[in-house]
Amino acid sequence: MTAPDHSHKPAMDPVTPDAGNPAATRSSGGVAADADWPVQATRSIVQVVDTVRDKTSGPAITAVASIVYGIVAVMGVAILAIVLTAATVRGLELLLWRKVWAAYLVLAVISLAGGLLCWSRRATVPR
Repeated sequence: MTAPDHSHKPAMDPVTPDAGNPAATRSSGGVAADADWPVQATRSIVQVVDTVRDKTSGPAITAVASIVYGIVAVMGVAILAIVLTAATVRGLELLLWRKVWAAYLVLAVISLAGGLLCWSRRATVPR
């Protein structure tokens, strides 16, 4: 079964349904009719509306999408940090004779060392 052939029909303009019919754009005297002004006005209005929509909606959609992707990324990083912390505590607990306090102590020393390193590299504000 093949698709029907519609190639015999002229292309239709969505604004002017009789765009494929040359007789529709001519007056009885053979001169182009002044009836094209509604079509031109409609095209101008559509063009202005499209331009305004592109200049307003485009940046707004981009901004909202960026905010949403940022929130998703922050949530993903937070979940990853929680899972990695839990896995680190569990791994240290297994390595340190099943003593949770020892795992917390190791993580506290590592965090303290990192904090002291950041503190020593801070920029001083001149007074």
